[in-house]
Amino acid sequence: MYCSCLGSVAVGNFQASSQGIYLTFVVPDVDDCHAKAQAMNVKILQPPTDEFYGQRRMLLVDPNGVLIDISALIAS
Repeated sequence: MYCSCLGSVAVGNFQASSQGIYLTFVVPDVDDCHAKAQAMNVKILQPPTDEFYGQRRMLLVDPNGVLIDISALIAS
């Protein structure tokens, strides 16, 4: 499929390049979410970690393969 407003660019190529989604939730307590995820046997890719940009975050994968980023601001 071609869109006349895009000239010779195939619209389908943009749709085909998507590899999934990355979903972020900002929560009050990442460690609490980590404990709950462990209790539910969720696949955890990165345990809670303090990042240089002022957030504490963890990464997990939901049963559908969606990458989930759970983060919270680090109190200063």
